[in-house]
Amino acid sequence: FRLTVEGEEKEMTGSEMLSLLYSPDRELRERAFGSFLSHHEKNGLVLTAIFNALILDYRVEDGLRGYQGPMHRTHLENEIPQETVDLMMEITESHYRLAQEYFTIKARLLGLPRIKNTDLYAPLPGMAKRIGFDEAKDLLLQSFQAFHPQFGKIAREILEKRWIDVPARKGKYGGAFCAGLTPALHPYLLINFTGNLRDALTLAHEMGHAIHFYLARKQNFLNFDPPLPLAETASVFGEMVMTRALLGKEKDRAARQALLCAEIEDISVPVESGERAG
Repeated sequence: FRLTVEGEEKEMTGSEMLSLLYSPDRELRERAFGSFLSHHEKNGLVLTAIFNALILDYRVEDGLRGYQGPMHRTHLENEIPQETVDLMMEITESHYRLAQEYFTIKARLLGLPRIKNTDLYAPLPGMAKRIGFDEAKDLLLQSFQAFHPQFGKIAREILEKRWIDVPARKGKYGGAFCAGLTPALHPYLLINFTGNLRDALTLAHEMGHAIHFYLARKQNFLNFDPPLPLAETASVFGEMVMTRALLGKEKDRAARQALLCAEIEDISVPVESGERAG
């Protein structure tokens, strides 16, 4: 992707482009998102053909294996009954008004009459500062160590032994995820760190996965890999440990407000796939 930022045309990865949705500059957010979408539109024919082929393959296999709908195999993999998912969706949909109310409040906090899709992640004034990876790493180690020494010890080992790929770069997979391969191997983490608070929280999220995989190595191969609902419980828990530690240290009301808004938005409006969703 190419975009002009502060008068200079830059080449960026997808993760770097999407990180601009967190910029305090409203015009830059809009240009970044427009450029991101238009670049994909240029490959629309190819992408559509790929998606159609995948959907057809999925549908044929569903029929051959007797799955009862497009989500049936996913529910089996997640070890969760259809009734549970239906109830969760029903409760979520019945509370859409809470999200609407939140974004109405955020519009007022931003001084806007109404927000657009490119304003959903706009930072509040208390959240505009940049965070380097070393600072994010220190915040994570301090918060995990304060929660429990074993959390801190495992996180430190993962970082010191460099079982993590940090910088965004050309050709690198977007988003963030943690790979736990087998009980005999340590976990690997991938993030695309661009220097904002949400990236620091993403580090904590993925480290939650990593600690889960690390501690699960005493399991046998069949029990080692957790289904998605259990896996995401561990990662969100890691993120909450860091968030609570930051709230405990931060005394500035605007900064606390910004941090809480960031967490609400990460929960309700995922910006890209490849994790923070899995």
